[in-house]
Amino acid sequence: MTKSRSVGLVFGVLLGLALVACSAPGPATPGGPSSSGSVAQQGIDNKVITIGLATVMSGPSASASQIAEGAKVYLDMVNRTGGVNG
Repeated sequence: MTKSRSVGLVFGVLLGLALVACSAPGPATPGGPSSSGSVAQQGIDNKVITIGLATVMSGPSASASQIAEGAKVYLDMVNRTGGVNG
């Protein structure tokens, strides 16, 4: 087997393992679902939906932070006018 073929095989196996690991279901909630039958999701409750954004704030790619600022301005405007269903 040639070196490039061996590298390709190892890469393929690692890629396959990564895909399997990413597609696995999350851990079960301790105690099972609540009595109403719904499971709470991180960032969501009856009144609030939390939205997060990861962006570069300094360095050579800092101009991308303008996207985050624009998103914040837009979401602040939506919240001032009553929210998503307001």
